[in-house]
Amino acid sequence: MENNINNEKQIRNKFERIFQYKNNKNAFLDYFYGRTDNCPTLRNDYSCDTEEIFKFYFDKNTSEKDKKAISRYAAAVIKDIYKGDTANIILRLCIGEDLEKVLIESYNNTFERHIHDTKYDKICLNNNDGLKYIQIQVDNFYMFLELENYISKDFNQYLEKVKNNNEILLYKEPHLLLTILVYLINRDDDKILIKQLLNYIDSLKINDAETTSLLFTIADKDEEVYKRLINILNKDNNIIYFLANIELEMRKAGKLYKRLFKGYLEAKQYYYYTNKLIPAYLETCSFPKEYILLSTILNNNALFISGLIFEAKELYDEDKETFYKLYEIIKKLKLEHSYLEYNILYAMLSSIMLTSSDNKYNIDSDYIVAKLKEKCVESLELIIPIKSFDDIISKSIKYIKENRYDNHYSHYLSAIMSFDGINVEASEITAKLLRYYGINGKIYIYTSIQKIFYDRDILSIKEKLVNDKKVPLKDIYLSLLELKDDIITLIKNNVEETKSIIEDKSFITSIIANIQGTISFIDYIFSDELKDLIDNKFDFVFKVLDTAKSKKVKNHCVSVINNNGSIIRSEIEKLANEGKESSKNSL
Repeated sequence: MENNINNEKQIRNKFERIFQYKNNKNAFLDYFYGRTDNCPTLRNDYSCDTEEIFKFYFDKNTSEKDKKAISRYAAAVIKDIYKGDTANIILRLCIGEDLEKVLIESYNNTFERHIHDTKYDKICLNNNDGLKYIQIQVDNFYMFLELENYISKDFNQYLEKVKNNNEILLYKEPHLLLTILVYLINRDDDKILIKQLLNYIDSLKINDAETTSLLFTIADKDEEVYKRLINILNKDNNIIYFLANIELEMRKAGKLYKRLFKGYLEAKQYYYYTNKLIPAYLETCSFPKEYILLSTILNNNALFISGLIFEAKELYDEDKETFYKLYEIIKKLKLEHSYLEYNILYAMLSSIMLTSSDNKYNIDSDYIVAKLKEKCVESLELIIPIKSFDDIISKSIKYIKENRYDNHYSHYLSAIMSFDGINVEASEITAKLLRYYGINGKIYIYTSIQKIFYDRDILSIKEKLVNDKKVPLKDIYLSLLELKDDIITLIKNNVEETKSIIEDKSFITSIIANIQGTISFIDYIFSDELKDLIDNKFDFVFKVLDTAKSKKVKNHCVSVINNNGSIIRSEIEKLANEGKESSKNSL
């Protein structure tokens, strides 16, 4: 505790801040300092100063008078803010309760708070016994870290006592003992405690859900721990529930087991909120590759057509054994569950196999398409009134056209379209949807499906888009600006048309709306592969320079012109005589 000014003054200052907005501030302070026996009702708990003031209770430099005032304040917080809930261990210690008694009662209180409603199990994957036990462990880990912060000496003396003789706590509250052992193993890497923990799990006949919650943060420390955890996760759908459960929970007390997160930095707390956290944990613990990919897909919540599909298709092409293991995990749910990511993943993996004529699992595409339609209706009827999937294709098409990526139903529609060419009904639905989607939608959806699922090259896709879907080449360019290889391939095979396109004012107006896309396109036409093919490329750059409003784009144009100054000097001087802005910038 900092003592630049004495504790008494700091405590008074914090009380002043906590109650600065209360009309009856003095009545509170009179009660806390024993000048009256009547305490007004607390309405707010100002957390920052509240947490700070309780630290003074455990400071040896704090007077008994101030400790008593803090104790009375803690009792008021329990009564008025927490409504008698005694889960907050720091508050209870501030009113003088025994540490072990509080730990035991707090553990039991936490257990009661996390009992879940089983009727929601089928709706929400992370509403289950597994989550309940993981939450209990993580809440306790967080509480132990708080105790290290508030009463480090007393708490560590207690932990040492439990470590050396745990028979007493084993009798009083065995589940708390197991949690303390896991905490110490995480903190101190004590291998003897790992053996004790595993022996207690066996002798106490701890269930699979609680065993998972005890072992998941120490799976990297011992081979036997890892084997036990994997054996449990390989049963039924345990791995699916497990990955859904830990995604949020592991962040809460991440400081305790930060070794599990590659790239963890104390100064970069945002790392907790990235989708890399759980895959990093799984890698550190040497979980199978299929678990890591499953977690990545689960925690991205991305649209069906996304980079994750490329990952899954690449896995199929390069490592079918792992792909099949991933599929076997997912197919257990088989679209009977309401959990979006797993439904979509099942459809995605199924369509990848079917487009490769792989029916290893006797996949029923009719069943999948029917279920996707059903899920799509369930999702969309929450937004607009519809009675059947036919309504989606007819009455609601305007809504879908305007809100393609606005809700879960768009994932299901994309999933259905991935069965285009595999399933008759899916092909019919795809044709109807593409008829109503704008040009960009057609390009995005059609290109993704054909490229990812059928391995078709950009030239064959372009021909079908231009011929069957009546999509101009310039719009294909505008939609695929980030795909360098595809754009370069298209330009090389459509040189004359491309030269005409980049002279088109409407193309220039459209492309400059995408700053990075414009810069990329300029780089493409000046690349080694294309620089000798597009003889009007400087014309294009000058027009972009004259038209674009973005400084970044203008600067890039000037840079390109300067790098080629000796080649086009006469052209620049000619334009300068005509008063063109582009030539002034270049000169």
